[in-house]
Amino acid sequence: MKNKLLQLIKMTIKVSYYGFFLQVIFLNVLLANGVSGQKNISIKEVFIDLQLKDVPVVHAFNSIESKTDYKFNYNHPELDLVAPVNFDSNEISVFDALMDISKQTGLEFRQVNNSINVDKKQGLFSKGVEILLVELEISGKVTDEDGEGLPGVNVIVKSTTQGTVTDIEGNYILEVPDDDAILIYSFVGYVNQEIEVQNRSTIDVVLSIDNKQLEDLVIIGYGSVNKRDLTGSVSSVSEEEIKSMPITRLDQIIQGRAAGVQVTQTDASPGGNVRIRIRGGSSLQAGNDPLYVIDGLAGTTDLSSIDPNDIESI
Repeated sequence: MKNKLLQLIKMTIKVSYYGFFLQVIFLNVLLANGVSGQKNISIKEVFIDLQLKDVPVVHAFNSIESKTDYKFNYNHPELDLVAPVNFDSNEISVFDALMDISKQTGLEFRQVNNSINVDKKQGLFSKGVEILLVELEISGKVTDEDGEGLPGVNVIVKSTTQGTVTDIEGNYILEVPDDDAILIYSFVGYVNQEIEVQNRSTIDVVLSIDNKQLEDLVIIGYGSVNKRDLTGSVSSVSEEEIKSMPITRLDQIIQGRAAGVQVTQTDASPGGNVRIRIRGGSSLQAGNDPLYVIDGLAGTTDLSSIDPNDIESI
């Protein structure tokens, strides 16, 4: 039964995946046309207008940051003694601008993707400006314990919103910020996995079935079954919810908190009788009142005799 359930989940995802894949392609086209942000572009390819006159070098960095997606990293105290900078140029590359600032201040710059690290020149042979573009692309395949590819598995870089999903065969491709990144693999019915990139470009993952989730026991009116074997609908109210309610009758616990259950008071007097219907009235010859099972024994339909404080869960 467990394998049948997982096969049904995978088949359902495969059928819906094609539509989702087409939506993703369409969305990517829109984003490509509508977003102007840069990603891992050399500072030689980005041009700006820069007019500065006797300003602290930090102001120059702020001006460049406001015109681009680059972020400067530097030590503030070290820059307090740096001479002011002057600039008056139109359509100059960020690379040339930093070379000019390097000559005026004795600083050197190192681009690492969208970050620009600032430091004092180290000797006479300093380049002034250095470019280092790093792109870590991780690819791989996610399978189950039988070696079958799992479609629709979420692959997310931990502590970020950056991620992707596996394709119809369980393959994925994802760009990560650095080799210290941790990838989280999650799929319904399987145990989540967290894997460190550790300077790898290919990561294949085998997900194990979450037996605990599938073997949870659900108590029903005529016994108890494994959650994976349950074919009916179950609503529950926990002990925490019960204890947090200012209630005096059991029917007050159920009212508005169990899907498909309708609780109405037939008597307007305090403590009056109530009528409970589960998914409407469907009995033709017998009554429509529910059967109450208390500790495995058939109980009374008179709820007034039950103390809500004695109830652990419903």
